Amino acid sequence: PNRGVHNVRKKAESLGLTGRRKKYDYNHAYFSTPNRQSAYWAGFIAADGSINIKREQPTLRVLLQRSDHGHLLRMAGHIEYTGSIREGNSSLGGKLYPYSCLELFGCRQYVRDLGEIYNITVNKSLTLEPPNIIDHELIAAYIVGLIDGDGSIQRHAYGRVPSIQLLGTYNLLNFNRDWE
Repeated sequence: PNRGVHNVRKKAESLGLTGRRKKYDYNHAYFSTPNRQSAYWAGFIAADGSINIKREQPTLRVLLQRSDHGHLLRMAGHIEYTGSIREGNSSLGGKLYPYSCLELFGCRQYVRDLGEIYNITVNKSLTLEPPNIIDHELIAAYIVGLIDGDGSIQRHAYGRVPSIQLLGTYNLLNFNRDWE
């Protein structure tokens, strides 16, 4: 009957019905302790992911062309993500491009761990530095993730030696070039 919003909120609070209901879950500590698998996905996020922080709400987004939907499913399985992968279309120059997107809202631990361990931050495309890991296997896994996201491996018709092409910041490219 004649109940105002304030009174309804107070009653909800007294019943413990406040806060937002989670629509999905995931392993919040997945990137806290580096291993080969998490280092690979960190490299992939460094290449194809983005971190945004709006109103103190950190968001991790990995958006790929829809033909790579299966790769997002693999990532979702590894991080124990229980939500759905969103699909849509973006347009550019009048042409539609179908995409798949895995998006995590409020992922403070991920943002902290990806920043501290792998130097993945907001605007990483312009600022990404090499990761803060020294283990040879972890670095190799990270680089494979980078290549899967922003690189390619080609074999030239005139030679037997394949070449690797990779996009990234100057320091990150030098890190990859000098890694042995």
